[in-house]
Amino acid sequence: MGVTAMLKNQWPDAPFEIDCLNDLRPYKDEDEVIVMAAVDPLGADDCRRIAAEVLDEKPLILFNPRLSSGEVGVGLNMRRIQNQFLQTFLVTYSIRPLGDIGSVFRRYPGMWQVFVEDKEAPGRYRVAAERPSRPGGEALEYIIKSALNPGAADAEGQGGQPGLLDQISSTVSSIQRFMKSISK
Repeated sequence: MGVTAMLKNQWPDAPFEIDCLNDLRPYKDEDEVIVMAAVDPLGADDCRRIAAEVLDEKPLILFNPRLSSGEVGVGLNMRRIQNQFLQTFLVTYSIRPLGDIGSVFRRYPGMWQVFVEDKEAPGRYRVAAERPSRPGGEALEYIIKSALNPGAADAEGQGGQPGLLDQISSTVSSIQRFMKSISK
């Protein structure tokens, strides 16, 4: 509510309405488009409710949604509901950093791109892969590993078996990803 009041004060002549999810109905029937900015975990239920109300009537845009957080404990079922809800949206622009080695990027209608740091041009990045859907988990790990160590990935891709250390490293990485996802 405080952010809503601040925005209304900063944009008194805005050609659009600024409302809060705490309002009983933060949109009007005559609105052409609804934009929800930075919805946090506490507003997730209201966001899903409004999306259900306007389904097939008007476009709904989510800008920087943060519907789940490590700060707010949610169970596996709630996380599944949130993921199913977010999958009903078309991602038009996204950039997600991958630590200090690269990022996953998409600008609609383009494909999802994985960028990694270019060793030959410090401070620059190169496209490591393009995919029609967002790469994640082991697929993303393989893309990054292939881009950073092309020889190792080629040996595995030609039927060579990864060594014991590679298998242990992969298993530990998978467990770490699993534990991180549980903690969220």
